[in-house]
Amino acid sequence: WQVPAPQFASLAQLQGLASGLCMDAGIRVEAIAGPQWSYNHVTLTIQVPQRDIDGKGVLYCAGVLAHEVGHFFISRYHKILHGIPFPSEKILNHLLNGLEDPRVNQWIKARYPGSRAWFEVLVDDFASPGAPGVPEVVTFGVECHADEMRNWIPRPKGCLPKRIALALASTGAARRRMAGMLPSLVPGSVYLDERLASDAERLLAKRLGAGLPARLDARELDVLSRQAEALDLIRTEVIAHALDLLNTDCARLGWQLLARGKQADLAAAGAGRGSSALRKRLIAEVSPAMIAVPDPPTTWRPDRLQMKGLVRILEWFMDAANPVQRAPMSTCSSAKMSSLGPDTGPASISVSLPEVFTPQPQGVEHLSRMVQEGLNPHRLRRFQGGFATGSQISMPEAMRLEAEPERYRRLWRRRIRPTRPDAAFGLLVDLSGSMRGKKIQAALLGTMLVAETLERLEIPYMIHGFQDQLIPFVDWNESLTPAVRQRISSMQLEVSNSRPGGNNKMRYNDDGPCLARFASHLRKHAARDRFLVVVSDGGPAGLHSNDGDLHRAVLEITTLGELQLIGLGLGAGTEHVSTFYPRSIACVPEAEFPARIGQLILQSCGVPVPGAGKELGA
Repeated sequence: WQVPAPQFASLAQLQGLASGLCMDAGIRVEAIAGPQWSYNHVTLTIQVPQRDIDGKGVLYCAGVLAHEVGHFFISRYHKILHGIPFPSEKILNHLLNGLEDPRVNQWIKARYPGSRAWFEVLVDDFASPGAPGVPEVVTFGVECHADEMRNWIPRPKGCLPKRIALALASTGAARRRMAGMLPSLVPGSVYLDERLASDAERLLAKRLGAGLPARLDARELDVLSRQAEALDLIRTEVIAHALDLLNTDCARLGWQLLARGKQADLAAAGAGRGSSALRKRLIAEVSPAMIAVPDPPTTWRPDRLQMKGLVRILEWFMDAANPVQRAPMSTCSSAKMSSLGPDTGPASISVSLPEVFTPQPQGVEHLSRMVQEGLNPHRLRRFQGGFATGSQISMPEAMRLEAEPERYRRLWRRRIRPTRPDAAFGLLVDLSGSMRGKKIQAALLGTMLVAETLERLEIPYMIHGFQDQLIPFVDWNESLTPAVRQRISSMQLEVSNSRPGGNNKMRYNDDGPCLARFASHLRKHAARDRFLVVVSDGGPAGLHSNDGDLHRAVLEITTLGELQLIGLGLGAGTEHVSTFYPRSIACVPEAEFPARIGQLILQSCGVPVPGAGKELGA
């Protein structure tokens, strides 16, 4: 027998302390060398950094584990329709999480009384407010959790900005009531009695779609009902105060941007034309603006487009502050803003997603170079008509000149330089179960190639998957951050119903309704040329639709003529794609898919691709 090394002894202590709550949740604990807490959804393992065990102690780590397991048991706000109007889903999720944290803590401490001592160790993380320069709406979300950790004792006067202190005081009673809206402490003791059935029907029928799903057991109905009650309280008594803080933050930031001559950058952000360089510039403006403009201006308020851009900038700021994607432990979401400044909350758990797919750099370089060369003024100068002078006569204009003499100013043609393409690219990927294996690997590699190349060329793009509904992965206003790369990589989990917090309905592919909704998103972009590429390997097998719905969606898109719609059939046996999509490429071998979709990028940028159009049905 040998004395175990100190690090193994500490891990064993942590495992022993947390054994009860982890056993109930069906998860294990292991130590890792990396810096990030994570949750491996495949092995059902929480991975704890060894440096936190050594540096912060076993009790601290046990407290974080208890908090996260509490989310696992009772947090469902992302599962039901909350009905809370708010300009930003990202900021709203941060607020909902901060408001949910006290409820989670109260439940886990009541369920496992021994964990109370562990939470006492976490209190030091909330001893002082966060660093200056953080938007007040973000700090409000963090302070909602800090309130409960400090036993609802307000911070000393002057510690917090007056608007945050007022919002906390105004919502304190409601937040304490919410913290007491707890489901049963003993999961196995819940029965579907008349009271629970009535609560579920009243609180959940409209939030879960068409009636209550039959698969929900009494325990889950209890959890969802209490969550719905909490969301109702947030909507009626809390969210208005958070909205006031957001409006104030936007006014302060907007005033600073205008004072610094950033009107054009703000307009670009509002229009959704945010390149990586633009985002970095605007993100860097947020903290200085929060410090330089402590109060909103009294003579100016942002208009609708400016407000849209300002909210988007705050979202980018939050993304930059949280470069690692935070995803739920099976059923919860507990992202913290801990990287915004010191002492803003305990460590957060991220989900260990599959390895991030990165296309071969030479592939991205090759495509980017082809586009740039194709747009080279010396290689692709072309004639354009409509000029009063020039080097060639426009024959169509010459024939019209006799009947319309006033058109003489449009008689001549000139060689002009090509410009950067005014294009937008929408990619819609089938994520039904038939895409498993080589197909999803090929689709993932091609998708990442699209994102990498268009990002480099500063061409806007949007990427969604679909099953019975659209599954967003990349929106117009997002750049290819590590979090977005991780999100794209998680596509492959949807086809096996294993993506944490995902849609996970691989049995269905409602092509028609999903295509129609995606097309409506794409139409809203202001680009002149808008391309919609659908990647699929099978016909519709919908929960809500059939073949006819897909035919109608395609007909509407082609009739309106606002989008260039192309269908790609991935793999052998996808000839059916040509029956649905007038322009299509069927039976694309998995190994060739990245190259084929790369050709579509070139075509969307107006670069001739020899032979690429021969097999594209017209």
